[in-house]
Amino acid sequence: MKPVLNFYETGSVSCTLTRSTAMWEAAIDGLSRLPYLFFKMESEFALVESGLSEVWMKNAASDLTHHKGFIRTEASDFQLVEAFLAFKRGWDSFRATDAQRMLSLQVAYVTLNEHPAGSKDQLDYAPGPEEYHAVHKKYHPIYRD
Repeated sequence: MKPVLNFYETGSVSCTLTRSTAMWEAAIDGLSRLPYLFFKMESEFALVESGLSEVWMKNAASDLTHHKGFIRTEASDFQLVEAFLAFKRGWDSFRATDAQRMLSLQVAYVTLNEHPAGSKDQLDYAPGPEEYHAVHKKYHPIYRD
């Protein structure tokens, strides 16, 4: 409170507050979420103000019910279980760490993907001898469509 009073009385203030690197990173991380939170607040306000929130909630409940049925059906499909296990093996063997895997696969399937934005899913597999690409080639066309 004293710096505030000093600023009011003198028109200037100095701050000697120091923060750890972790505290700065946490603050910056929190700030990076502000655009999303603002957009979310605007959307929610617009839904409530327009009266569409009830319609949206009813549609969301209906969609969720439909989606739960889809999940129950698909979860019992042996081929889907087989695909998940194959993708897991391919992921684990692709690179040494999750960060390396994620970056390499983003480059292979997004950055180097010749399909235009909005159609990147048309790439059945990226070139390379890794098991992940073979698994992607086998299962992606099935589950894309």
